[in-house]
Amino acid sequence: MRSHRSAFPLALIALMALLLPFGLWSEPRVALVIGNGKYQYNNVLKNPANDARDMAAALGQAGFEVVIRTDAGLDEMNKAVREFGNKLKAQKGVGLFYYSGHGTQVGGKSYLLPVDQEIEDADEVAYKAMDAEAVLAKMQSAGNSLNLVFLDACRNNPFPGSGRSGERGLAVVKVDLPESVIVYAAEPGKTAADGEDRNSPFTRALLKNMTAPGTDILAVMKKVKAAVATATNGQQSPRVDQNLSRDFSFYPASAQVSAAPAQAVAAPSKGAASAVPAGFVFVPGGSFTMGSPSNEAGQYANEEQHQVSLSAFYIGATEVTQAHYKAVMGTNPSGFKGDDLPVEKVSWYDAVAYCNKKSQQEGLTPVYTINGKNVTANWSANGYRLPTEAEWEYAAKGGAASNSLAVNAIYAGSTNINDVAWYSGNSGSKTHPVGQKAANALGLYDMSGNVWEWCWDLYGSYSSGSQSDPTGASSGDKRVNRGGGWDSDGQDLRSAYRIYITPGNWGDILGFRVARRP
Repeated sequence: MRSHRSAFPLALIALMALLLPFGLWSEPRVALVIGNGKYQYNNVLKNPANDARDMAAALGQAGFEVVIRTDAGLDEMNKAVREFGNKLKAQKGVGLFYYSGHGTQVGGKSYLLPVDQEIEDADEVAYKAMDAEAVLAKMQSAGNSLNLVFLDACRNNPFPGSGRSGERGLAVVKVDLPESVIVYAAEPGKTAADGEDRNSPFTRALLKNMTAPGTDILAVMKKVKAAVATATNGQQSPRVDQNLSRDFSFYPASAQVSAAPAQAVAAPSKGAASAVPAGFVFVPGGSFTMGSPSNEAGQYANEEQHQVSLSAFYIGATEVTQAHYKAVMGTNPSGFKGDDLPVEKVSWYDAVAYCNKKSQQEGLTPVYTINGKNVTANWSANGYRLPTEAEWEYAAKGGAASNSLAVNAIYAGSTNINDVAWYSGNSGSKTHPVGQKAANALGLYDMSGNVWEWCWDLYGSYSSGSQSDPTGASSGDKRVNRGGGWDSDGQDLRSAYRIYITPGNWGDILGFRVARRP
């Protein structure tokens, strides 16, 4: 069970410097990630949803197709396991299961607790919780080439103040998984910490160490064990059970992977032309189908599909926050106040002015020449700019890594809108701090929802032919907005959905994120 945890930067994994090119992995990778914290009848846990989102982003960048659930009830957990099992059977590659939340052992068996079940006595656990062995049995029956299991679930008693008799920690699972590594956040019968900030000590250590290119999984786990011991002053020691005859690393030795500090749109590293600016994600160039298929729910005629090729670019991992805007412009026009909230009530002209001023502050060449309402772009300049509409959609869909996290999903990172977006159905009629929802395959947050995002382009009909690095219509008086906002209906948050607004307009639904060339 969980009670206390350790800090980990919000976007350590989501802001990784390079998305690894498609094709670096020789076998399919599928993961199920569950994080349960908002328990209705047991102790609420602060960090499991964060753990799950950060792990999903990390696994997406490591080539996994990720099924993610947060704060799931028993029925939703069972459905997710079934979906996971079906994907494993279809692909027969590497299967990975990660769980963060309350767990208990009863009668020598380990159970993972859903958020919606009231458990009064130990004899109810078998039918009101998920048997961990049932998940492993799914993995066993799929015939995977490799099975990885991470159980960050050995928390303190989730049933305080009652006669419930679940034992401390988890028991060792008894399913014989061939070619497997099964990791417990703490030794059987012991408890693990939940952490004081964003992630548990175990998940923090795993996220940090799994990114080392070419490092075998067992070497990673040695580093994780050492890091957890240090973080908990020796009070917690992960257990690693392995049955391996092969090597496995999350990233191949040739990969270039680095972690950037939290918070988007920070200053780039000086003197290193190849370094990814902190707070940005590198998007490798590639080709994709822009627009939506005619059978997509909510599809509009202006989303006609066509092929687009793009050069590589950097894009902010989050929308520009109020703290970042104030640091550059000295003002905060937003209606909803908060340093970590996205800046809003900004016009398109405000956004391009921000880009130029930030570029000047950091000694970069401004992209824009601004003469009143006449704005032109120098695409060879190295300063900050708005993404083009094509860049925005390519990034929202996950770039070229078509095998990673929900790239082909309707929304940016998922087919489940609530996993990735703040919109009219869950926002409470306000914006929310950036980076709280799950990231997409590139490690980008809030591409769907929170605030609409200005793009560079003048709005116009799509070209019927293929295009390379398009920058929008050659004429017009409206600029493109993408992604939907806190007040939008679900269909407006689709990655292909496009609207246009007069560039001088502003409102509490309008924000932006920035891009740069490498």
